[in-house]
Amino acid sequence: MQVTSARGSVRLQAKPSMRVRPGVVFALMHSMKHLVNAATSDHVDPISAQPEYKMAAVRVERVKEGT
Repeated sequence: MQVTSARGSVRLQAKPSMRVRPGVVFALMHSMKHLVNAATSDHVDPISAQPEYKMAAVRVERVKEGT
């Protein structure tokens, strides 16, 4: 799958799960193989200055293997 936001894009393998609600995408943010933070928001908390990695509007598209 290609996951794209206004900030960036990352290609991931999808693994459907009943544990994640429809319309929600979950991706591990600690993987060095897939840098999903490239598609997260660049906003930071005004008090702690921590990045807002937990939510971002994205578009998910199916891509063919090998492309």
